Order: sequence, then structure tokens, then C-alpha cells
Amino acid sequence: MNRPAMVAVLIATYNRARLLGETLDQLALSRTDPSLPWEVVVVDNNSTDTTRDVVLSRQASFPVPLRYLFEEKQGRSVALNTAIGATAAPYLLFTDDDVRVEPGWLLAGVEALQAGADYVGGPVSPIWETPPPRWFDLSRGDLWGTIAICNYGRERFVYEERHRVPLGANMGVRSGREAVESATEALVSRNVIHVERGGRYRVRERMVLRYYARTIQHLLSDTRRPPRTH
Repeated sequence: MNRPAMVAVLIATYNRARLLGETLDQLALSRTDPSLPWEVVVVDNNSTDTTRDVVLSRQASFPVPLRYLFEEKQGRSVALNTAIGATAAPYLLFTDDDVRVEPGWLLAGVEALQAGADYVGGPVSPIWETPPPRWFDLSRGDLWGTIAICNYGRERFVYEERHRVPLGANMGVRSGREAVESATEALVSRNVIHVERGGRYRVRERMVLRYYARTIQHLLSDTRRPPRTH
């Protein structure tokens, strides 16, 4: 009998069946602690290609539960909310359908969350499908976010102290459900949350975001192709 997942890797995808398959194959090589059960949740955001087949064909051989969900209403936020609502894992790691994660990526993110961070993130380096345009200055780190890459170096730090933000392709959080259910009294005493009438919770202050310096690689498509809207 499978133990409940402690970690869920969440991927929203739209019409990128081939790239999604490569991403899943790389995730399958992840090095993890045997005592840490995990799962992968893929949300098909109304794709018209072979996305469903790509996921289902890998389920039997995948090292952990590989779940397929379909979300008809399009939009990345909608798709990820569907994924979040479908898992009870206390630790959530987000990545994209066109990335290559390092074998130690999952464990690095979880360990940073277990060490006390509520949100974590790391570098995203490019895989150039074609050479970058000559006008794009690769030394201008302030431009990298426009093409979903970032690199703040190998040193760990707290995001808010450096006024930085993570990218969604390489980010992890503690699930709000886990935080509330296991630590309501402590969170209230620390003035982090306030219990309102009817049992609703309101967050009073922001949590710590920590950069954990574990790289993923993000495919940058041929600029001659039509733009993708998802």
C-alpha cells in the first residue's frame, strides 16, 4: 500500500506533449530519500495534442505515483489551483513542462522547506533551442525574467532580504493546509495568522522566502515559432 505523499511536484501543461515527456523522464531520475514519499501531478489545461497519452503511457513505469488531471478552463493559475486542490502533500514543488531538473532538485527543495522556509526557489538556466538573438544582452541579468531564466548565484539567502523573487519554474512552498492543521496555535501565538469568526484564517505577515541554489534548465524555443499563449 502506497504511503501518502509528503511531496507533490506540480506541472501545468498546454500542448507541449513532447517536451512534457522529456520533463517527466528527467523527473523520474530524481534522487530522493526512500523515507520521503512523493508524487507528480500533471494538469492538462485543455490540450489538443497527445498530452494525455504522454502521461498515461509513463504511469506504469514511473517510480512514484504519476497523476493526470484535466482542467478545461484555461489559464496557468486555474490549472495550478486544480493541482493544489488534488494533493494532500504538505510540500509542493512547482516546475514547468519544458524544463530539465537536476537529479538532486527535488530533495534540495524539500530540505530547504523542512529547514523552516515557507517558500523556496532556485536558478533557472537556459537551454537555447536556437542561438539567442544578437540584440539580447546575456550580461543583463535584469532582463532574464522576461524569458523565464534567473541566476542569483550559488549562495543561499533569504529572498526578502535582497528584494528578489523566485520564478514559478523552480519554486516550492509549504502547503497552507499543512501549516494551518499542524501549527494553528503556534502561528496564532507568533502573530502570523488570525482566526476570524467562523473559523476562517487570515495571514497577518509574509512568510520567509529562501533561495536554495539548485538549478533547473529551461528550454527557450526557436524565436521564429508563433508565440505560445499559455
